[in-house]
This record gives sequence, structure tokens and C-alpha cells, in this order.
Amino acid sequence: MNSNLPQLPHGFFNIDKPIGITSMDVVRELRKEIKSKKIGHGGTLDPLATGVLPIAIGNATRLLEYLLNDSKTYIAEIEIGKSTNTYDAEGNFSNEEPYGHIEKSYVEKELEKFLGIIDQTPPIFSAIKKNGVPMYQLARRGIHVEIPSRQVQIIMLDLESFNPPYLTIKIKCSKGFYVRSFANDFGKKIGTGAYLKSLNRIQSGDMKIENSISLNTLKEELKQENYSNLITNFDSVLSHMEKKQLTEQESIKLKYGQKIVHNSSISNNQLIKVFDQNNIFFGIAEFMHQENILKPIKMFI
Repeated sequence: MNSNLPQLPHGFFNIDKPIGITSMDVVRELRKEIKSKKIGHGGTLDPLATGVLPIAIGNATRLLEYLLNDSKTYIAEIEIGKSTNTYDAEGNFSNEEPYGHIEKSYVEKELEKFLGIIDQTPPIFSAIKKNGVPMYQLARRGIHVEIPSRQVQIIMLDLESFNPPYLTIKIKCSKGFYVRSFANDFGKKIGTGAYLKSLNRIQSGDMKIENSISLNTLKEELKQENYSNLITNFDSVLSHMEKKQLTEQESIKLKYGQKIVHNSSISNNQLIKVFDQNNIFFGIAEFMHQENILKPIKMFI
């Protein structure tokens, strides 16, 4: 590895992933520019998808699970009247179905039925593994494997535009949600078939598209070592967690794996981000309400 590569502090980059490459391709590209083996992404985007891709550097990789568990928001373009075996534009198209009778009011009514907690079956062409083998590899070999459905949540679903055969939706959803599966399910629901034509993730947890940077721009900034203002610190991607500042003695005990008694107004068990006496973030703890105890979960010392 080139010894002249910059040694970056720990933190996150908010990348606007371009079309045509995988999330892991982005990680590989950045590994060429950064002197760190600890690089990971916070949520897979298909090659045809664009948008927010959180990239963790160094010890920030230990926090990726909290980004993965957070909600995502997408702008999706769906074409009705057609469907594919991959549920997106990369697949093989089936026979076309008439869609001229589909009206906007009907689309809005049917979309409303998907709000809330629903059962969804992931696509067979997906990275989900069966006995250690990605499903898409099995599908390409013609091996059919039953995929169990899972419960996911659609938090918000708005019809942005309807110009048959295309409709554009804005959708906020939970982890584990496949917009491709939604497009396919919606097509079945209205009887025309449908597939996902394009997808742009505009929000992942606390990261938003308006604050993102392109991969090429970031690579150029890294070469110039002009990246300090582009790194997001640990705690800023955990704004949904309550913050607690502790005393020096409390901080030391937590850092070394000890539970501490801590009176708090928090009314239930939950994860919180903890700061030391100098207001510096140093980890995540679980507050156990009934015992008024803070239990260390992930410490950065």
C-alpha cells in the first residue's frame, strides 16, 4: 500500500453512490485512497440505485449496526404494465399488461394499504444468503429456494407523480425493506405487474442526500488531504439516541466494563450515547430503568 496515503481520523463519510457500482465497490475504491483497513458501509444499495451510502472509517465501523437498524427514505420510479424476474430493470421482462384503466386516485388508494407493518418476501435475486451462498448466485444457476417472508414497516408513502405507465413515490421504511419487492407486490395488487425502474436513497438514519458528497469528489479531496470538514463524527449519526454526560469517575468505570448507578428521568430501557466530563463522546450504554443502572455496550477508550 502507498505509504503516502492519508491516515484519517475515525468517523463517517456521507457518499452519494453513483449508478452502476455496488456498495462494496465504493468501499474498495476508498481503500485505495485511505491508510486504514477498517472501512465499511452502512446499508447495501443495488448497482442501479443511487444516493446516500454511509461509509465508516476506523473505529466508526463499530457503530454501523445502528445505522443499519435505522430508517431509510427513497425516491422510487416504478413502471406499471411490466414485471421482471429481478423486480428491477436489470431482469428479464415478462409479457406486458394493459394499464390504461389505472387512474391516479386508484393508485393513491392502493398505496395507502401498504402503510404500517407488512409481510414482505425479499427478491430471489438478492444478497441474502442460504447456507452461506448469496441467493442471486443460486437464482442464476436456476436453483429455486423458498425465501421466508419477514415483517417490515412502511412509515411514510407519498405519490409524488403519476404519468402512466410511470409513477414516482417517496417512501420511508424500516430496515430489511426491499423497494424492489414493494414494486413487484404493488404491480400484483393493481393487476398490471410492475418493476422498479430507478431508485435514489435520500436519507439513511441521520444522513441526508443534501449533505452528501460524490465518490469522485471525495477521492480528489483525499488526494489533496482536504477532508477534515467532510468527516462526520461518531455521535452526530446517533441523534436519535438520548445523550448523557457523566462524571470522570462514572466515565472511567463504564470504559472499563463496569455497570454504574445513574439516576435519570428516562422512563424505559434504552440505548443512550455517553459523554465524559469534558463532553467528549466515548460510547454507547444501555440504561436499565428499574435498577437505575447504566450498562456499557460499546466503549471507545
